[in-house]
Amino acid sequence: MKEFWPEIIIIVGFVGIVTRIQIQRLFPETIHLHIDIALILLIFIGVCIIIYRHLSKKRRRQVEMLKYKDMAKYDASGHISGSLNGIPMVPTSIENWSSKFLTREEGHLVWSNKDGAKEACEEVIAKLPEYPFSYYFLALSKRERYEYAWSEDAGKALSILLDTTSFEDHHNDHDLAQDHLLQLLEK
Repeated sequence: MKEFWPEIIIIVGFVGIVTRIQIQRLFPETIHLHIDIALILLIFIGVCIIIYRHLSKKRRRQVEMLKYKDMAKYDASGHISGSLNGIPMVPTSIENWSSKFLTREEGHLVWSNKDGAKEACEEVIAKLPEYPFSYYFLALSKRERYEYAWSEDAGKALSILLDTTSFEDHHNDHDLAQDHLLQLLEK
C-alpha cells in the first residue's frame, strides 16, 4: 500500500474535481475556487512524487551499473585483482571466487560443476547481485543437475548482460555468455 500512495493522491484529486463539478452543476451558486486549486495542487503533488520516484529508481540503477563497471574491469583481468606489495589494487568482495570452478580454454570460459560451485555462485549473488556471471554459472550448474529453476537464474543473468554488453569497453565474455544463454533459453 505504501508504494501506491502517490497514485492514491492523484485519484483522490481527480475524484474531488469530478465531485466538485457535479456539486457545482447541482448548485451553480456555490463557487469555491480555493477547493479547486487545492485539488489541482493535490494532483500536481502526486504527479511530482511519481516522477521523482521514477528518476530516483533510474539513478539508483545507474549507480549500481557504475559499481558493476568497476567490478567488470576487475573480472576482465582474470578474476584476480592486481596487487602491489601484496595489497590488492582493486579489493573486491568476490576476490578469486571462481578459481576452483572456472578455467579458460581457447578463449572461452569453461565452468566445472564441482561440489561447492553452486554454493559459491549463491554466495557471490548475495555479495554482488549485479554481477551477471554468478547467475550465469548458477544457471549452468542447475541446468546440468536438471533443476527446473535454472531458467530463472539464466533470465536474471541475461537481463544484467543486456546492460553490461551496452558498455563500450565491456569484455567479450559478456557477449559469449549472453549468446550462450539465448541459445539455451531458445531450446
